[in-house]
Amino acid sequence: MTTEKNAMNAVAIPLAASGLEDDLSNAPTLARIRSTARLMGYRLPGKPGDRHVLGTSGGMDSSCLAVVLAVVFPGANIEYLHTDTLEEVSGTEESLEAIEAFTGKT
Repeated sequence: MTTEKNAMNAVAIPLAASGLEDDLSNAPTLARIRSTARLMGYRLPGKPGDRHVLGTSGGMDSSCLAVVLAVVFPGANIEYLHTDTLEEVSGTEESLEAIEAFTGKT
């Protein structure tokens, strides 16, 4: 599925050094995450249409969470927030751009 392939692209930069990139590039991994979330009945808090804000640093954890939330809750009103400290590590901007490209949100 194209969305799952794009999900890997959204997290590839921060995960390249971690060794997890290959796991996330495998479409069945995201399919298993989505399936498990549905089986477990995971829901976002609040009512449908409520606004959710996810702080994103551009690092591994927040990048993965952004992708997983977008895959598991594709219709959710999720906004991604990043506060630039002007001292980000190399690759932060590229990671945030990849998340933006995957989620379609700026």
